[in-house]
Amino acid sequence: MKKKNVYRKEDPSINFRLPKELKIQIQEAAISKNQTTSIFLRDHMESFLSGELIENELAKNVEDTFMNSTEFLQLVVWIFIKRNENEYVEGDRIWQDKYISTIKSIDNQLPWS
Repeated sequence: MKKKNVYRKEDPSINFRLPKELKIQIQEAAISKNQTTSIFLRDHMESFLSGELIENELAKNVEDTFMNSTEFLQLVVWIFIKRNENEYVEGDRIWQDKYISTIKSIDNQLPWS
């Protein structure tokens, strides 16, 4: 865990303008984390400059690779095709067995509400 810096009134500051909507979003995000706007923005800028922010985003992308995998796409297409068929097709059991592991992994990959 990194050590938090202590800032004083005499420390340098930066002022800049932003759209009203963006300011509201930042304030709401800071409130949701129980932080001041200043601390929230400072933490995000430090995270951006250190590279930690992009590392976190890349880690999220790795977690989301299931949704972009060939296996998941094949499963979705197969389900769509089966939904439109009205009769049993020889060889369906082979495909069902092939997708069992993909179906089992859905529970760990999809964001359930």
